[in-house]
Amino acid sequence: MERIESIIQGDQLFPLFGMELVEASEGYAVVRTEAAEKFIEKQKEN
Repeated sequence: MERIESIIQGDQLFPLFGMELVEASEGYAVVRTEAAEKFIEKQKEN
């Protein structure tokens, strides 16, 4: 888990999108983030 935490600390997308690590194991990770309204509206247009 220490390796995963160090990767996250260096990742620019985690803070940008407000992601949170929920679960992780070798080769697998689950993250959580809140969908911003601007992204939801964009999906409705397509």
